[in-house]
Amino acid sequence: MSAFRAAVGLLGAAVRVAAPALALAVCMALPSPARADLESARVALQAARWAQAQTLLEAHLDTHPDDGGAWHLLGDSLAARGRDAGALAAYRRALALDAPRPLSTRVAAAAVEARTGDTTAAEVGWSAVMNAWRGGGVEDPRELMAVAAAARALGHGDPALRRTALRLYEEAMARAPEDPAPRAALGGLLLASYNNAEALPLFQEALALDPGDPVALLGLARSLHFDHGAGAVDAARAAVAAAPGRVDSRVFLARLLAEEQDPDAARGELEAALAVNPRSPEALSLLAALADGDGDDAAMHALMDLVALVAPRDAEAWVTLAELAADQRRYADAVRYATRAVDVDPRHWRAHALLGMNRLRLGQVAAARDSLERAFRGDPFNVWAKNTLDLLDAMDDYAVVERGRFVLTARADQAAVLAPHQLPLAEAAWDAHARRYRVEPLRPVRIEVHPEHDDLSVRTLGVAGIDLLGVSFGPTVVLDAPMANPSGPFNWGSVLWHELGHTFQLALSRGRAPRWLAEGMAVDDEHRARVGWGQDVGPGFLQAYLDGRLAPASRLNASFLRPASPEGLGHAYLQAGLVVAMIERDHGDEALRALLVGYRDGARTETLLPAVLGLAPAEFDAAFDRYLRERFADALAALAVPAGGEGTSRYAGLLRTAREALEAGDLDAAETPLLEARTLVPGHAGPHGPHGLLAEVYRRRGDRAAEAAALAARAAVDADDLDAVVALADARAALGDAAGEADALARALLIQPFDPALHRRLAEAHEARRDWAAARRERAAVVALGPVDPVQARYRLAVAASRTGDDEGARREILAALEHAPLFEDGLELLLTVRARLAAPAASPAEERQRR
Repeated sequence: MSAFRAAVGLLGAAVRVAAPALALAVCMALPSPARADLESARVALQAARWAQAQTLLEAHLDTHPDDGGAWHLLGDSLAARGRDAGALAAYRRALALDAPRPLSTRVAAAAVEARTGDTTAAEVGWSAVMNAWRGGGVEDPRELMAVAAAARALGHGDPALRRTALRLYEEAMARAPEDPAPRAALGGLLLASYNNAEALPLFQEALALDPGDPVALLGLARSLHFDHGAGAVDAARAAVAAAPGRVDSRVFLARLLAEEQDPDAARGELEAALAVNPRSPEALSLLAALADGDGDDAAMHALMDLVALVAPRDAEAWVTLAELAADQRRYADAVRYATRAVDVDPRHWRAHALLGMNRLRLGQVAAARDSLERAFRGDPFNVWAKNTLDLLDAMDDYAVVERGRFVLTARADQAAVLAPHQLPLAEAAWDAHARRYRVEPLRPVRIEVHPEHDDLSVRTLGVAGIDLLGVSFGPTVVLDAPMANPSGPFNWGSVLWHELGHTFQLALSRGRAPRWLAEGMAVDDEHRARVGWGQDVGPGFLQAYLDGRLAPASRLNASFLRPASPEGLGHAYLQAGLVVAMIERDHGDEALRALLVGYRDGARTETLLPAVLGLAPAEFDAAFDRYLRERFADALAALAVPAGGEGTSRYAGLLRTAREALEAGDLDAAETPLLEARTLVPGHAGPHGPHGLLAEVYRRRGDRAAEAAALAARAAVDADDLDAVVALADARAALGDAAGEADALARALLIQPFDPALHRRLAEAHEARRDWAAARRERAAVVALGPVDPVQARYRLAVAASRTGDDEGARREILAALEHAPLFEDGLELLLTVRARLAAPAASPAEERQRR
């Protein structure tokens, strides 16, 4: 919101909630018929029936023109419908008559003045409220809320006033413990600074006091949306139902519907909002953002011109465009719109923060820091800005490795280990994606690897708690460092490949592709790249399908935005990958590219699916349902519980029988049901799936070849399974399969690259095969990881360097080893050898081959 407009949402809530108490106070002094009129007006205002309230109030004022409280309520009914001139006249009449609540009236008038561009008058009004409060005697909770709203509005230039607002809301809460309004107002203030951890409980407390309070319901919806909670839409609908005439609730519901790829429903809510207030900047700017998302520049600019006419200083309108552009991953557009916002209002600190975050997403680190520092200086309560600036300070110490089409930045010790593996893999991903998407993103692409999961979360959204392993912003890809994820090990190679797929998609679709298509294609990219990448369909996903817990394919976006269960997001990725697999099977890869291009050009799902696939959305959903039932027919039948819900599924019975036999030591009795279970549900990963249990059977038998095959199958359905690939390396080593062992160890390092023992072991496997270049890479990783025995580690690296023909590199490593142990005989001997070769004439190719 703009510096003055920032307070309007909270002001409107405070003033409208105050209206019933104001009316009641006035009614107590009036004759009975007049009291009845005002009571009816109060009820109408509380239900947001603004026109009815206006009629009742005008009738009352015809006979009681000196009733200042009624003039205030009339101002509320007019302001809610955008009749700003009439609202200001009513508020000023109330002030002239010395209404019972002059502070509330001044705040309400200032809100209208700020919205219409008279910022000087608004500041005068808010300052007058603050001066009156400083004079003492303000004890009524609703008046304290009005002062808090004034302090918040003026706080754009004085952070101390924001602290004052916090204290005033807290004081109002203490004075009116049964009133939900102060809690909802304080929650709104905290949420505006991205402090949802404290805001959410306040909205919940307010609703415990009054479950139907529309302000608290809207606050809850905003809070749940902030945390990607599944209940955000339901809470927003409840807010609309509680007070259908409230424009702010309808606009927010429209935003949620737009995010879920339901623009028609969103426009329906906005039409209802504009029917109440045709001059609503919030509704008009969201309509403009929808037009912008559809690529309709003419409509977007026409609507923004209208916003400028009705609210000339409303920077929040441009913030809305910037936020929705960022939601669509159109970060360059988000930067452009946030820049317009700060041009309209240079003290709109949230706009500065939004500008900084999106500059950072584009890799413009220095410019991003400048914007975020401005945001934080203006609003030190902004958790988003503070967290990101703290992260940028930590990133100052990161190492930067520039190579080919990429720039890798990571903590220095981690960069030394990751760069030799990560950058070649990134180059391979670039080539594969360029062939599939037939587009070339801007280069170089910046890859950031963050050592702590919360760092990735802050880098993505400014706050901790996001449950992702990596994010692509197009020219910038950010990743968790391997083993940084609190949920356990993950395959960083697979994640990098996935995120670089998004970089190419963003270049082709300009960010307009919905999540279901973008994520589904990225999962498919993983499947194409390596065995086991992208995960496989296991019993949990199939059971969710049987239980009806998966969204229809055409409405899958909501499962990414607000998953309905803890496992819902993972299921959404799997489902999106399967949707893409179905399209690819039935229509070819070119159809997927056509969908991306269609979304880029502004087409909607309901028209694009028939145009490209020949399927209406309902037919698309039915086709996907058939695809699942055909592809997983045996697994679904095996997982289905018998009619009546009694007993267990056939699959569960097979696993139970096998486990019991294994516990009893009857390996033959365990093997038979496991072989059947493996055939029925081959995607069941982990040690307790059929592949893992079969590996245990064969291990106990001593059948290392069968054990290796089972472990390979277990790893093939879960690329994150570190235990499986390490055990596979052991089994292949026992079989004398050096190449197979090396392959398994390389896969293990894609999950845990910071284990020096794995690097040493892989180096030895390469040395046994005389692959000295690969051995040197692994020996260098051991040195970078700070070995317990640096002398031996550097010596082994020197040997590998020498065998690759790099005697100068070998000499440097030997000297480094001798610094720790000057009398190390093997090192001294190798030093003499390499020095002699360095001094001798260059060897012939034949002599060089013989040496290696």
